[in-house]
Amino acid sequence: AVLSGVIWLVISSRPEARDKEANLESGTKVPTTTEIATLLRLRPVQILLVIAVCVFMINHGFSNWLPEILRAGRMDAATAGYYAAFPTIVAVIGSIVIPRYAVPARRVMILALLATSACAGTLLLFIDTGPLLVLGLFLQGISRGAMMTVAMLLLIELPAVGDKRVGTASGLFFSFAEVGGVGGPLTLGLLYDLTHSFTAGLLMLAGFAATILICLWALRPYLNAPPSRPPQ
Repeated sequence: AVLSGVIWLVISSRPEARDKEANLESGTKVPTTTEIATLLRLRPVQILLVIAVCVFMINHGFSNWLPEILRAGRMDAATAGYYAAFPTIVAVIGSIVIPRYAVPARRVMILALLATSACAGTLLLFIDTGPLLVLGLFLQGISRGAMMTVAMLLLIELPAVGDKRVGTASGLFFSFAEVGGVGGPLTLGLLYDLTHSFTAGLLMLAGFAATILICLWALRPYLNAPPSRPPQ
């Protein structure tokens, strides 16, 4: 944390960063509540906030319940712990490697592939053991590590958002996403209590991955559109 703070200070002290900050501050100040209301009326922002909720539902649901899901498949606790660590390691690697390839022209395609990976990885968890289970954990790890970053890039680089609203848009993203961050583990646990099985919960998470694909299809017309005035 200290190192990241030092790096931020070095970058922000450069003339290019100071000039850009001065240009942004020279414009008309808009109250934060007005900016939030403006962003929430924009359809592409609404779509990406739904994606944010879905991503966190999947990520937090799995990260909190994966050891128990594996134990429900007749693994002992120690083995389940080792298997549950595998997608976390993959997620770290994926979060470093994948976003650098998510340039604007490929961003929707990459997020769609990650959502497909999350869906396939979820369904493969119905297999108790063997190579297909490992493949499912790998696919889950890849999607878990990069989906959030790519979705955030899509939001802050929307033509309708603009440089001056990046901070507000980022705050909205995480505020909505944490609904999924809490709802994912909570709903998965409630479904297990009701059904005494993780089947319904896993199908629910696969459904959220499919929802991301639907949202990306709906988002496509807005990605290259010029900034427009929000509805009054």
